[in-house]
Amino acid sequence: MMDARKRALQKIRTEGSMGGTSNRESSVKTQVPFNGISRSALRKSNVEVTDIPRNVCTGRLKKGSTASTSHVANDAYMKEMEDGFEALGLERPSGQPLPGPLAGGGGGGGASLAGQQGGYIWQPKVSLAPGWGHAPKEPRGAALHFSDRNIMCMSVRENTAVVGSADHGVYEFNISSNRRMRTLYNQKFGHKEWVTSVAYLPDGRVASGGMDSKVCLWDAKGVRCVDLIGHSASVSEVHTSADGRGVASCSYDKTVRYWDVSGPRPREAFMMKGHGAPVLTMAWSDDGVIASGDRSGAVHLFDVSTGLETMKYANAHQGHVTSVAWLTNKPYNLCLTGGQDGFVRAWDPRKKGCVQEQPLHVTNVGAGAVSAIKSCPAAEAVITAGADQRVHVLEPRTAFTPRSTFSEHKDFIYSLEVVGKYCLSGDGLGMLHVHDVEDDKLLFGLGANAHAVRCIGATATHLIAAGDDGKALCWVM
Repeated sequence: MMDARKRALQKIRTEGSMGGTSNRESSVKTQVPFNGISRSALRKSNVEVTDIPRNVCTGRLKKGSTASTSHVANDAYMKEMEDGFEALGLERPSGQPLPGPLAGGGGGGGASLAGQQGGYIWQPKVSLAPGWGHAPKEPRGAALHFSDRNIMCMSVRENTAVVGSADHGVYEFNISSNRRMRTLYNQKFGHKEWVTSVAYLPDGRVASGGMDSKVCLWDAKGVRCVDLIGHSASVSEVHTSADGRGVASCSYDKTVRYWDVSGPRPREAFMMKGHGAPVLTMAWSDDGVIASGDRSGAVHLFDVSTGLETMKYANAHQGHVTSVAWLTNKPYNLCLTGGQDGFVRAWDPRKKGCVQEQPLHVTNVGAGAVSAIKSCPAAEAVITAGADQRVHVLEPRTAFTPRSTFSEHKDFIYSLEVVGKYCLSGDGLGMLHVHDVEDDKLLFGLGANAHAVRCIGATATHLIAAGDDGKALCWVM
């Protein structure tokens, strides 16, 4: 016990407490990791590449590399820190009681949720404005300053958007008027650490996840929330269901959880276990299957109606799984994943192995993590972006081979969005590019943020971007 006490005191003196700062007025910009990977790690490729024929995996980790097992050292470090704080009689660094064994549904136990639908992503229901075909008349846009800290995430619904910040706050604003509507942070309600993910429900409620291990469910109006407590480590992402009855979250505690929010008392319905490493990202299919990827390179599929695991791909990628998406446009029903190894792979949820793969973000100097994968139904294409500064437009009918590649970005691509036939991508230098996917050309570029563009949104008439400078910018299209 004394050894733990000494180690804790030494860590506190030399490193300070773990987690994000609680000073909301800090003006220090933080270089936020890229989907769990630091910028310095991305610059130093851990993959050797030889000749790369299509559909053949040739990347291999360098000898001694620990990209896929780094979570083990991190877990040990955090365990030592927690033991030390307990020995000192202190709270966890996050301010919460020390966790006991994980509780929850543990795989469903035979229960099921009737009426379960797929994930919810709001899309414009009217035709896009003609202005999307060219640069906006006011290229500077209308800026709304929220914080001196990084904006981490964003969700759009109709004429409103909500962003989450490293200052622990969640902010909602009107897109057309560029006016702040709500600040979802106060002494009684909200997060105590960085907000890592936000998502609207169809009825206007907001779900947010943070590094404090909480999921907050905010009312559609006002500034009150219900804390959904269950995770014991940072929440990576939150997603909501199309019927508005559920919220899903994944976490560094190696679990995916489904929350029933249909009644007056939201509750944890299922805890979906099976991952052996922190879960970084997930995607919710139209038919109620969640695909989740972790730091060890594994991908798991879970049935949200029962909480049961339906498939596991233990070695889907070398290194971290950095992006997951579903392609469910007929005749397809595929899970698409991207990794730190630069590969994009397609998985049939009925089969045990990979059905297609492409080394899309692997170059002759190494691999760039796949930062995002998006389906573009209007152009019958799939779009990927990566840390190698490239955007690829893929043809699903020919084994996801690239039919065009955009290489105008000069830094890592952090954000990717699709609206109609247009691809929107933002990079670490604050540049936002808009491409026409059908015509395979760059339409225009905008200097969106002073630092990295973390998130992009769109309506039929507006383009929105937010990032590390703490601002959101709106352009009339």
